[in-house]
Amino acid sequence: MIRLIFAALAALVLASPATAQNPETFEEQLDLFLDWFPGRYDNGLQVEQQQAANTSQDARIDRRHVIIRRVDLPRFGALAFYAEQYRDADPDKVAHQHIYIATRDFDNEAIRLRVYIPHEPDKLLGAYSDASLLDGFDPEMTRNWASCDWLWRWDDGEFRAKTVADDCPAPFEAVATLRADALLLGRKSAHAIIAKRVRPFVCSGQFPKADPVSEVWLHDQGGRFGMITPREAMYAALQRRYSEARGETLELRLTNSDAVDDAIVINAAGDVTALSFDFAGANVDCELTPERLYDDGRGG
Repeated sequence: MIRLIFAALAALVLASPATAQNPETFEEQLDLFLDWFPGRYDNGLQVEQQQAANTSQDARIDRRHVIIRRVDLPRFGALAFYAEQYRDADPDKVAHQHIYIATRDFDNEAIRLRVYIPHEPDKLLGAYSDASLLDGFDPEMTRNWASCDWLWRWDDGEFRAKTVADDCPAPFEAVATLRADALLLGRKSAHAIIAKRVRPFVCSGQFPKADPVSEVWLHDQGGRFGMITPREAMYAALQRRYSEARGETLELRLTNSDAVDDAIVINAAGDVTALSFDFAGANVDCELTPERLYDDGRGG
């Protein structure tokens, strides 16, 4: 049984300095929106905090993973995105698939985002990593409600949005906020998914008498990979954590169970670009690899 807790001494802390952004013109705001909006988001940290606070079941937000990628859909418009959202950290539990089209709305001084829902969404599963699935796709293959367009406006360091109408049907979220590091979605502001921007890591690992594992893609909010040893199955996992004392951290865990006290744990600052440990013949190395953000084996 493993019962060892390590500090972050083995972690490489290579953080990039934060830069303030304050776009003044509408075109600058649009450019920033187009830079921030694509990506992967996950609310695993929010779910963990709810559990720690013993939030009532009625008030809890489900685990969601949101993937948004800029794509080429000339029959829709110049600024197109494909989005896929799934539940419970399980890519097979797909909740939504959307096409988003952004346009300049000068009358409302906003970025207008129209939501298109595919008639046959299964045919597009994984299009964020295999864009060929969108070849020939056109608006007639979707449905949408113009009154449910989102109007995004820059406001005090973030983009905030609400739908044109207040009574849009599900699955339309009524309000949203986009930050440099997070996307918030909900039917109302007080009950929103708070999904942090995912950072992709590539990890390799070795355990005594086990076959090595190399070049495994993991995201930083619950990604894991397994290693089979002669005695037991082990896994390594990455997980964001939060505490009042330390703020947001990134945890690398090697364990043979889900027990909190049954693991080797490395804790590092939340913005590290690499972390690793090597102990008693077991080692795991993980490195931030931004170019593999959409490369998780789905659809490609």
